[in-house]
Amino acid sequence: PALTTVEAPVIESGRQAITMLLNRMADGNADVKRITLPCPLIIRESSGTI
Repeated sequence: PALTTVEAPVIESGRQAITMLLNRMADGNADVKRITLPCPLIIRESSGTI
Protein backbone atom coordinates (compact mmCIF):
# COMPACT_ATOMS: atom_id res chain seq x y z
CA PRO A 1 0.00 0.00 0.00
CA ALA A 2 0.97 3.63 -0.39
CA LEU A 3 2.72 4.77 2.80
CA THR A 4 1.44 7.49 5.10
CA THR A 5 4.18 10.08 5.48
CA VAL A 6 5.11 13.51 6.78
CA GLU A 7 6.09 16.16 4.24
CA ALA A 8 9.29 17.80 5.46
CA PRO A 9 9.83 21.37 4.19
CA VAL A 10 13.44 20.74 3.13
CA ILE A 11 13.87 23.80 0.90
CA GLU A 12 12.38 26.20 3.46
CA SER A 13 14.49 24.60 6.21
CA GLY A 14 17.60 25.28 4.14
CA ARG A 15 16.56 28.86 3.46
CA GLN A 16 16.00 29.53 7.14
CA ALA A 17 19.31 27.91 8.11
CA ILE A 18 21.27 29.99 5.58
CA THR A 19 19.50 33.18 6.67
CA MET A 20 20.35 32.50 10.32
CA LEU A 21 23.95 31.64 9.44
CA LEU A 22 24.43 34.81 7.39
CA ASN A 23 22.87 36.93 10.15
CA ARG A 24 25.20 35.33 12.71
CA MET A 25 28.23 35.89 10.49
CA ALA A 26 27.29 39.55 9.93
CA ASP A 27 26.55 40.14 13.62
CA GLY A 28 28.13 37.78 16.12
CA ASN A 29 25.56 38.94 18.66
CA ALA A 30 22.53 38.12 16.50
CA ASP A 31 19.73 36.52 18.46
CA VAL A 32 19.25 32.78 18.20
CA LYS A 33 15.78 32.00 16.91
CA ARG A 34 13.70 28.87 17.12
CA ILE A 35 11.62 28.40 13.98
CA THR A 36 8.75 25.98 13.59
CA LEU A 37 7.84 24.98 10.06
CA PRO A 38 4.67 23.12 9.13
CA CYS A 39 5.08 19.41 8.39
CA PRO A 40 1.75 18.21 7.03
CA LEU A 41 0.71 14.60 7.54
CA ILE A 42 -0.13 12.91 4.26
CA ILE A 43 -2.46 10.02 5.01
CA ARG A 44 -2.41 7.24 2.48
CA GLU A 45 -3.29 3.56 2.49
CA SER A 46 -0.88 2.36 5.21
CA SER A 47 -2.82 3.90 8.10
CA GLY A 48 -6.35 3.57 9.30
CA THR A 49 -8.56 3.57 12.35
CA ILE A 50 -7.79 1.25 15.23
